[in-house]
Amino acid sequence: MHFQKPSKIQEKALPLLMGTPATNLIGQSQSGTGKTAAFTLNILSRIDLSLKQPQALVLAPSRELARQIMGVIREMGKFMNGLEVFPAVPDSSRRGKVEAQVVVGTPGTVMDLARKRIMDVSRLQVLVLDEADNMLDQQGLGDQCKKVKMQLPKDIQVVLFSATFPDNVVRYAGQFAPNANELRLKHEELTVEGIKQFFFDCEDDEHKYQTLVKFYGLMTIASSIIFVKVGCPIQNVRYKD
Repeated sequence: MHFQKPSKIQEKALPLLMGTPATNLIGQSQSGTGKTAAFTLNILSRIDLSLKQPQALVLAPSRELARQIMGVIREMGKFMNGLEVFPAVPDSSRRGKVEAQVVVGTPGTVMDLARKRIMDVSRLQVLVLDEADNMLDQQGLGDQCKKVKMQLPKDIQVVLFSATFPDNVVRYAGQFAPNANELRLKHEELTVEGIKQFFFDCEDDEHKYQTLVKFYGLMTIASSIIFVKVGCPIQNVRYKD
């Protein structure tokens, strides 16, 4: 997977995550810094492949992110014979009880599976919340995460990762993952190498539109994300694949 050395968050998080006895962790890390690999390695090191039962649970705010995380877990665990990863997302096909060692999904679906006893949570060892700031702060998601956690073993290892942790979320995160180790990257370490950020002062919506079209025409990278406010007149922009 072209890892040459651990990233800052991996270097600091892995010894804490993989220690014995397992301890909780609250980690701040921007997208692209390797946090998924960090919590994946911890998960893979703790599961028993001979046990066909959920042992690690990763919660994400959307099915799209859940599927991305599943891809990383499968790639990093591809040499572990017998490893199964189950997508607990809306509209996923499921027949009978969940026997995968790792479950990745959204809180509502996981709660439903556990309530119907389709998913046995009694042997879960690790709970991970990715984008924990959104998960704990959004109305509805926070309550669902809390209800899921209430059904899990009391001694489960709780791992929270997020790009940002506002003060109100930090307080709630401390309750959700008690006695957790906390990792926060320094400000200069938060910007990921290779990701460039720009801003332009625009006079009005028309100027914004013209600037966006001109800027997009100059870009040479294969993909990009452009954030706009609702109502910004960019509907005529043709996006490249």
